[in-house]
Amino acid sequence: MTVAAPAGTPTPRWASAARDRVHRLARPVAPVVAVAALVTAALLFVLGGPPLLRWIPATDIARMHVDFDTFRASAYALLQHGPGSAAIYDTGARLHNLNPPLLSVLLAPLALLDPVTGYRLLTALSVLLVAGSVLLVCRELRLGRRWTTGALVVVLASSPLHGTLLLGQIYPLLLAGLTAGWIAERRGHPLLAAVCYGVTVALKPSLAPVLLLPAVQARRRPFLAGIAAATVATLVGVAVAGWPTAFQWLTMALAEPVGPTPDNASLPGQALRWGIPTVVGTLVGAAIVVGTLAHLGRRTRRYGPDPAAGTDPGGTALFAVLATGLLAAPIAWHNYLLLLLPGLLALAASGRAGGHPPPGRRRDRVCRRRPGELVRPVGRRRLGDPARTGALHGGAPGDLVVPAAPGRRAGARRSRPHCGRAVPRTGLTVRAPGDQSPAVVPVSEAPVPELPLTNEPVRTARTPTVPGAGATEVETGPASGASSASSGPGSTRSAGVTETCRSSSGVAGASTSVSSGSSGSAAAGSGGGTVAAGAASCAGTDSTGPPVSSGTSHSTPDGGSRSTADAGWPCHMTCSARTRPRLPTPDPP
Repeated sequence: MTVAAPAGTPTPRWASAARDRVHRLARPVAPVVAVAALVTAALLFVLGGPPLLRWIPATDIARMHVDFDTFRASAYALLQHGPGSAAIYDTGARLHNLNPPLLSVLLAPLALLDPVTGYRLLTALSVLLVAGSVLLVCRELRLGRRWTTGALVVVLASSPLHGTLLLGQIYPLLLAGLTAGWIAERRGHPLLAAVCYGVTVALKPSLAPVLLLPAVQARRRPFLAGIAAATVATLVGVAVAGWPTAFQWLTMALAEPVGPTPDNASLPGQALRWGIPTVVGTLVGAAIVVGTLAHLGRRTRRYGPDPAAGTDPGGTALFAVLATGLLAAPIAWHNYLLLLLPGLLALAASGRAGGHPPPGRRRDRVCRRRPGELVRPVGRRRLGDPARTGALHGGAPGDLVVPAAPGRRAGARRSRPHCGRAVPRTGLTVRAPGDQSPAVVPVSEAPVPELPLTNEPVRTARTPTVPGAGATEVETGPASGASSASSGPGSTRSAGVTETCRSSSGVAGASTSVSSGSSGSAAAGSGGGTVAAGAASCAGTDSTGPPVSSGTSHSTPDGGSRSTADAGWPCHMTCSARTRPRLPTPDPP
């Protein structure tokens, strides 16, 4: 067994109290602010100018759909003049194309169509991408049908989406890339997520700060994967469009002045409207980005990638960095708000009963103690990604770290335990009796029963010792999680019982072993015995107390021991779930 040091320190009491006070003040105010915002939006929609939707069917592409006209002109020039032509960034369109050559390569198929047909096709694809992204995010967060419907209606009726569709902008494509990466991160694929972010940044370099989040969280491989993906995607676009286009794009992008219109929501644009040099706004925005990254890095080192701490890359941390990056960019139209939709929905989900675990992981559903149940302590912080946690705390990548709560007596508290964070389906953890250190054990490939992960101390059932038992062996099948055990020579355990079993052993010389699936097992030695995860309580002990004897057992004809209070159920096996009928103990020959 590899022992790792606990990660981080608990939250100070004064910080928790201050946070609770802020929450108590914000809860009654939040509905009022939300209603006021909705009323204001409705009044502006009714009493303001004509809605943007009425102009979307217009066929004057050059005057009404200016962004699409610019993108199509660059793609058309690429097809007409070939790679390397200066016409890609000198099309005579109303606006300058400030995007890398990769975008012209991707939009080249639309240049084969007439402008009106191409614009309508892009509009339809944009609506599908936005609606699909919202539905996927709501499904990932498990918001429910009413919340999903409400979110979809609000997004489809929002001004940023209408402005995006009217101008023919590419923000729905960027939203799809960010959503794909965010979902991949939540599903436990950080490298795939980094690749999605890198390709998205290659299309819109002003989003580059999102690639720095893995760096401040000490996730070296995702950071390098994101940088490599952005570089490769950019070079592919330059190679197809021609190497001279790279210098043309850089020259135009660096020479483009900051937009002075009120629609530019960046800090440099606000500084220009106030009569302040734009460099001041850029420096302030850069300071906000650096401060946000430093804050997330510090909290990650202290708490780990925890949704409760706001540091989970599959939560709101990514979109916090994205929002600050938009503030520091020279141009950030209000239509960029579309890119923050997954973060807003994740924030709403975190306020609804603590949010929900992502699909592919399952939260502990045993939130009440039952007789004979073992509650494992995991400290004050929840578990992070096991693929990273083991490497951070002295184990090998793929190990799962279970921080123990030191100095706690078994059964000292009786309050209702708090459900911990989702546990990977393939995780097995173990802690030897009396060992208050975190245990790093390999993650098995087989599914395991649901184990409660709480802040409560260990508590085991006091079960009688089986006389003459030499060893107890429990096997957990890889398919159904059914368990079977035998104690001593000649005794018989009932099979076909789906159960969640707890393990402890305090008798020297006795042993408990577990086999989970065909690959991967974990065990820890203590006091001459062997303890393994998912096994039964084979000796009458508490995890920190002496063996306990009881007069509630009797011997069976075949040499085993059975409980008089639970006919047919061996007294040395205590489980928290019994879902199938047991087979009767066979008579001796």
